[in-house]
Amino acid sequence: SYMFLTENEPLGTGGAIKRLKDFLHEEFLVLNGDIITDLDVSKLKLKDGEVATIALVPLRSPYGIIQVADGKVKAFMEKPVLKEYWINAGVYKFSPKVFEYLPDKGDLERTTFPTLAEKGMLGGVTFPEAYWRSIDTMKDLEEASAEVREVFKGSQ
Repeated sequence: SYMFLTENEPLGTGGAIKRLKDFLHEEFLVLNGDIITDLDVSKLKLKDGEVATIALVPLRSPYGIIQVADGKVKAFMEKPVLKEYWINAGVYKFSPKVFEYLPDKGDLERTTFPTLAEKGMLGGVTFPEAYWRSIDTMKDLEEASAEVREVFKGSQ
C-alpha cells in the first residue's frame, strides 16, 4: 500500500522527513529525488554513536579547467572530477533517533547535519567511483542521458 503526504506550506527536507516519525521505527534510507546514481547504498552503515551517515561523491567542476605552468597554458580539462573535494550526494541512512534532531520546518543541510557533525554523530561514506549526477536543468538532463548511455553501455 502507498501513502502520500502533501504539504500546505513547504517544510524543507527536515520537516518533511519529521512527519514520518510515527511510521519509521528502524534504520531507513532517504534519497533526493533529483539525482541519478549507481552508488551502493548497502555501504551506508551507522557506526556506534551515529544517528545518520551521508554518501559523499567527488566534486565535478561545473567549468572547464586550464592548467598553467610558467605563464604558459599546458592543458585544458573539460569539467573534471575533483577527487580531493567531496560533496553531499543526497543519499542518507538514518537511525530513528534522527527524529530528535529534525526541525519542524527547515532543511537537513542547514539544521540537522551541522548539529550532528558538531556532536560527532554524523558519518560519511565516500564513493569515489560511483556515477552521480544532480539534475537541476534541462541541460543537466540531456547531459546525464548521454552519460548514462555511455557509462552503462557495457552492463546491458
